[in-house]
Amino acid sequence: MIRLPPRSTQSRSSAASDVYKRQAQYQPNRPQILRKLAPNVIKPNLNLLPEVRIAPSQAAAIAQADYPGSRVLKVRQRGSVYIVTLAVDGSVIRVRVDGTHGSIL
Repeated sequence: MIRLPPRSTQSRSSAASDVYKRQAQYQPNRPQILRKLAPNVIKPNLNLLPEVRIAPSQAAAIAQADYPGSRVLKVRQRGSVYIVTLAVDGSVIRVRVDGTHGSIL
């Protein structure tokens, strides 16, 4: 239990205040910094990532050009391929666009 100095103590040099100061310096049950338990930051090797030359918005435009009047719902990237989800005439279709060359797969 941590003892606090009495509120009536105005001076910081009183005996009660000294006890309070010593408790703040040494507390054996206080948890230590968890720096040792934190995992190391893993940096990905950028050379192993797939080479993608087109942006997601470009992949969406390529897919929409193949299906006129469509609306883009979602664009996801799987490796070097974009999967563009389109709404066409009340149905939902998925178009795969190559992220390197921009061609439809």
